[in-house]
Amino acid sequence: MCVFMRLIAVGCAAGVLSVFAASGDSRPPATGSAPHSTANARIVSLAPSLTELVFAAGAGAKLIGVSAYSDYPEAARQVPVVADFAGVNLEALIALKPDLVLAWGSGTRPQDIERMRGLRIRVEVVSVERLQDLVPAILRIGELAGTQAQAAATADALSKRISALARSRATPVPTLMVISTTPLMTVNRMHFLGDVVERCGGRNVFADAPTLVLQPSREALIERNPALIIHGASARQSADDDIRRRQAFAGTLAARNAEIRAVNSDWLMRPGPRLVDAAEAVCRLIDAAAAHP
Repeated sequence: MCVFMRLIAVGCAAGVLSVFAASGDSRPPATGSAPHSTANARIVSLAPSLTELVFAAGAGAKLIGVSAYSDYPEAARQVPVVADFAGVNLEALIALKPDLVLAWGSGTRPQDIERMRGLRIRVEVVSVERLQDLVPAILRIGELAGTQAQAAATADALSKRISALARSRATPVPTLMVISTTPLMTVNRMHFLGDVVERCGGRNVFADAPTLVLQPSREALIERNPALIIHGASARQSADDDIRRRQAFAGTLAARNAEIRAVNSDWLMRPGPRLVDAAEAVCRLIDAAAAHP
């Protein structure tokens, strides 16, 4: 199944629908610090990437509900599911009596957030739009959950890894970041994957696109002529999938130089802590592509 269909089906490994967010910002405003303590909070996470962030902040033991496809770390698989791509199961969520619900900025439906708040359920909206946003997101979750010390340690370690990614090249490597091959979909510079490409010394060939996510024509692809094409892949994908990808990108410099490369799709498409793992892999691929004459 192509990456695009997996994203629609899971709401999910991609970045929990943030991959498909509109270019306009219709997100409800994030709530500020509440006067009451949530140090012993019963927490519900409404996105797989948020679930990973909660564990990274040291609050995994406080999770009582998650969204579908919250499958990392392994402990997340044992937590009851209260939301999926169709929205939040309010009946199931209310039955859990949460103290705090973490919603995804561009993935949780605004109407679901309004309904929860209307029921006097505390909702905090978390967004990760750039790689560096992972740091304050983890710190904020740690503050809310009363796990500040572990959250600070994790955030500091990630911040150092993110800083180490910085590359400066006289000629950045023209790069295409693929989030789906059927149909072909990519991102502009405002997407978190566009940020990764630029940090690693690449030049996103569709950086100037007017929408966060776009479906470029074959003509546009050939005209932009990426020297490196990066896509998400999983162990479940077959050799046939690889052949189809290479046919889709025929005629590009990347295809001629065999620079069509894969990165673990769960790392690449979820804006959680493992996005840093994906960014490090992307940097290595861009470094290698830069060595081509």
